[in-house]
Amino acid sequence: MLVAASPLPLSLSDIDTYLSSRPIQINRELFEQAIFALDDVYREEVMKGEDDGEEED
Repeated sequence: MLVAASPLPLSLSDIDTYLSSRPIQINRELFEQAIFALDDVYREEVMKGEDDGEEED
């Protein structure tokens, strides 16, 4: 039985953890929006890759 795993979306806690050691020079809201948008694109690409892999089996 093959079980596929996909990455979970980032949370505000994940961003807070990252920023606790790395100050940013832009507005926090804009930073969060950009990170969440990139995360969405990444997870969509991972899901596309998993779908492609299923077709080959």
